[in-house]
Amino acid sequence: MILVFGGTTEGRKAVEVLEEGGSPYFYSTKTGEQDITLHHGQRIDGALDVEAMLTFCREHDIRLIIDAAHPFASQLHQTIALVSQSLNIPTIRYERIYPKRDTS
Repeated sequence: MILVFGGTTEGRKAVEVLEEGGSPYFYSTKTGEQDITLHHGQRIDGALDVEAMLTFCREHDIRLIIDAAHPFASQLHQTIALVSQSLNIPTIRYERIYPKRDTS
């Protein structure tokens, strides 16, 4: 099973790919405010700390995590890294590339 952390444009893109694949997955957002239609995915809302994420991944046999959360969600990125390492789950970090800032 795949677990996607989203709530961003990148999260939507990850969901589009998974929807085309037709296999079940979970889509997690912190607030649940993103308007997105899931046919093969199951939405979960609310922040997960390390213990809650470990439990969720074990209970749902998560085999891949896609981190498409906001670039500044540093606590979530750290939690995903700890869980991924602890349970030996591969993780894909999917984020937008920002143009370099002109500092002149």
